[in-house]
Amino acid sequence: MAAIVPPYHFTLVVEDVPAAMADLTRLLGLSWAPIQGDDLFTYSLQGPPYLELLKRRDDTIFDKTGLHHIGIWVDDMATESERLEQLGCEPELVRRDEEGRVLPGCFHKTRDGLRLELVQIGNSGPKLARMLNGGDYA
Repeated sequence: MAAIVPPYHFTLVVEDVPAAMADLTRLLGLSWAPIQGDDLFTYSLQGPPYLELLKRRDDTIFDKTGLHHIGIWVDDMATESERLEQLGCEPELVRRDEEGRVLPGCFHKTRDGLRLELVQIGNSGPKLARMLNGGDYA
């Protein structure tokens, strides 16, 4: 298996990221990294696995609230995406650049509807570390 560590995050799609943060702080005692984008997403500071809150968006794969996906670190997105597809885990959202390389935000869906987000650790790992330390994910 190409995944290099256990799942590092679980994502909940929510209507209102700040409101969900407040609820989960009150209910579970979670604290949060700075919200990124236009109230688009944040991660819990507790983890791994981290809890990601992601704003619901119409006409995307993020259009329904609730548990959305499990994020896993991989060392090679293209290889892992191909491996999952060969094992019957259909690609749901796999973007490619002009040269055909798999881009970040690669999602596959199991036959039971569980989404797996492949996240290349070499690219996204430093961004997440910066965000969890109070900076921006960008």
